[in-house]
Amino acid sequence: MNYKTVDLKKTGTQIETICRENGYNAIEIASSLNVSHQSVYKWFSGKSLPTLDNVLFLSQLLKVRVEDFIVYEEVTYPSFHIKEFVDYVYA
Repeated sequence: MNYKTVDLKKTGTQIETICRENGYNAIEIASSLNVSHQSVYKWFSGKSLPTLDNVLFLSQLLKVRVEDFIVYEEVTYPSFHIKEFVDYVYA
């Protein structure tokens, strides 16, 4: 089965791009959100993501939709039937 998941690296790059396009650097974003600039650099690099509250604040500050920050990737997971899964776990 295919599922959507957040691509951390691309989402971080997207957040950085949107911030810079709107004239903000990491230090200014950190100051506006009352977080450390190290946290913002981690967002930009995809090592972590901002909290939902911070994403909402960023969207309002930068006048973009929350969805504009997020980049998805499709991940394929094997399809298990419950019996097969139980048999596998308890084998």
